[in-house]
Formats: sequence, structure tokens, C-alpha cells
Amino acid sequence: MNSFKAEERFVETVLRDVETYRKDHEWMKEEVLRSEAYYKGKPVPFLYMPRLITPWQLEDFRSIVKKSNGIFEKVIQRYENDARYRAAFAFPKLMEELILLPTPLEWSIPMARYDIFYRGKGDFTFCEINTDGTSAMNEDRTFAEIMLRSKAGAILAPMDPKPFELFHSWVDSFIGHFGEGELKRVAILDIGKLEDNFEFLRFRDTFREAGISCDLANPEDLIFDGEWLTQNGERVDAIYRRLVTSDFFRDLEDHMHLVEAMQTGKTVWVGPIKTQIIHNKRIFYVLHLEEFSDMFTEEENAFIKTHIPFTTELKKEMITDEFLDEKDHWLLKPPDYYAAKGVIAGRKASREEWKAAMEKGADEGVLLQRFAEVPTFRCVDFDAEGDTDLYHHVTGLFVYNGEFAGVFSRAGLQEMIAEQYGARTLPTYGVKDVE
Repeated sequence: MNSFKAEERFVETVLRDVETYRKDHEWMKEEVLRSEAYYKGKPVPFLYMPRLITPWQLEDFRSIVKKSNGIFEKVIQRYENDARYRAAFAFPKLMEELILLPTPLEWSIPMARYDIFYRGKGDFTFCEINTDGTSAMNEDRTFAEIMLRSKAGAILAPMDPKPFELFHSWVDSFIGHFGEGELKRVAILDIGKLEDNFEFLRFRDTFREAGISCDLANPEDLIFDGEWLTQNGERVDAIYRRLVTSDFFRDLEDHMHLVEAMQTGKTVWVGPIKTQIIHNKRIFYVLHLEEFSDMFTEEENAFIKTHIPFTTELKKEMITDEFLDEKDHWLLKPPDYYAAKGVIAGRKASREEWKAAMEKGADEGVLLQRFAEVPTFRCVDFDAEGDTDLYHHVTGLFVYNGEFAGVFSRAGLQEMIAEQYGARTLPTYGVKDVE
């Protein structure tokens, strides 16, 4: 099946009247400047190009999420019960202790985004897994809404485009962890100027619309009274944690009251530090360890080998002519960064640069990962010759309480699809089947 047939039709339509849609793109850019699609104080770059998800693709995404969750559930259970398995993840002692704390949540990964390189039905490779800190719901919502009001909306109308609703569905999922009347107040926890983050504000307001008191909180805004975390003197029943685990531990001395609250308090953490098991990129390494492969079914092992890129610990003895000659097939990845920070692609480095990066990484616990084929499709790009260009694409599958919840799309001219490499967001919709 052609995964991008609907997108191809959109491009063909735009090219038949380029000047009209070029002006429409300028209108969209002005609308974005007045919108909530901002990241770190700057408008999020986007393309005048939708990502259109057909019903069979949605079913494929649900299948991917279900199969992945079956594997991740076994990983979490094995981590909790097997010290030898825990050692393979090599987490610091306190982090391990917090991971092992019990949680009242039925599924201990309440929110995630599985980023995959999706090439077609059953043909995909995992890029990374985001748990704590999962984001981009608001830019997806904003661009999808603006494009439907643009002239491009008329092109999309026959396909019955439906944006993915990611705010009320998350709040409903969140509330579902609690019995009736148990959840009265939520704090959305992160660091920095939270009041400048439109996404946090929208989540806050969505909780309030549902009748739940909710405020944004930096760690210093919360006090542990020995039983509950409180904010402004009010008991907090649950924390919606957006504070990434690596950032939490980087400033651990400022967060010890939160550690104590996790260890002895009654405030529920959504999500708990347990999310680190699949958030950390070492999960890709551990999944490929033959000594633990018997914990999975034959089908699950085939899924891992096919869809999880082979990953191993970088060792100095690997710095050989063979690895240097084959650099184009490998990536170096820090295990606990996000948004492609610190990732080095062998094909983007000279032989000398790759050797130096390997030597440095071998001393820092960096992972060596096989490069995955990144899908491409032609997108409208009014800055390009011929008004189109070939863009690499990553698909983010939002997962709420273990269930597929929606799609986020990002594209870039480079194979490294991240902000620092000029990546752009695509408005994303579910659409009818395309003939």
C-alpha cells in the first residue's frame, strides 16, 4: 500500500495553482504568529503540507502500540523482579529505588509518544520512546486547526479530515486512574517558566473544565508535609509529571522533598519514575541481549529484531577499521537525552570526526545504534525549486494509558529530524480511505 497517496494528491492540487496557495501559506504564517504554536518563545516552524492518516494506517498504528506494550510490560515486570536484569540498565542506585516503588496506576506508563520511522503497513523502525516530558500536542492542535481554516482546507474537505483530540482525552484518561471524588487537585510539574508554555496552560485549563483544580508547579512550589504534597496550602492529589527524569536527577539536591514524597507520601505520580525503564535509550540495547530473549515469545523476538534498531554499548575495542569504514550505517546516542541532543550520525561525519566521537563516547556510556532507513515523501515547500522537496519523516504515536491516542508528524530535509536540524511540523489528520 502507498502510505502517502493522500499527500501526493494534496501536492498535485497545490501545484495546479501555486500562487494562490503560496499566498495562503503567508496567511497561515501570520495566523501562527498569533497562535499558541510556540516553543521556547519562538513560533514552531511548519510546512504547508498535511500528514493524512488513513483508516488502515490507524489500525496499523493501534497494532504497533499493542504489540509494543506487550513487550514493554514484560520488560517492566522483569526489571521489578530480577536484579540481574536491572543491572543491564545500569541506572543509579536512587533512580533504581524510585523505579521499584509501587504505583497505584494499572499501567505504569500513563503517557508516551512512540516515535517511529513509518514506511508502510508493517514496515517501520523505532526512533525513540518519549514518556515523561511527552509533548507537541498543542502545536499539532494549532496547526491542524489553522490549516482547516485556510484555502488548503478546501482541498482536504472531501477527505473528511479529523484532527486528533489530545487534551480532553488525556484528562479523561488521567481521571480514570482515580475513584469517584478521589481526584480534586492536580499539579503539572516541570522546571522553567511554565506560565510561558501554552501547552501547559491548555492542559491546566482542560483539567479545570473537567472540575479538577489544577495549577502549574515548579519543584520549589511544592511542599511535602509528611503525608501529601501541597501547593499554596492545598493538598495535591496527583502530579502530572512533565519533568524529564534526567532533568530531575541533574538537580537532585533541589528535589529531595519530592523524592521523600515519592517514597512515603500519598500524592499519586502520573507518571512515576518507573517510566524511565522504557524512556531511556538503553531499552533498545537491553531488548537485543540474547541472554534475556527467552522472556519473549517467538513473535515478540521477531518484532524486536525487525523494528527495534540493533543497539549496543560502545566500547573502546570497537574502534576498529571495520567500524570506521562502516560509519555510514551507525549512530552514536547518549542514553538519556531527548530531541536528538548529542546524537551523531556516522554518515554526517568524516572518518576522523567519527573516530574522535567514538573515542569520546566510549568514556561516557554512549550507545552505538544501527542507522534506520528514514522514510521520505514529497512535500509542498515554496522555498524549494519547483515548490516541492523530498522530506524525511518521523511519525509520533501518542499513547495514553496504554491506548493509541493520536499522531504527531514532523519532517526535515535531513535524516536527523529535530529542531536543531531544521525540522518542521506537519498538520496531521485522520482521513477517509483514498481511492
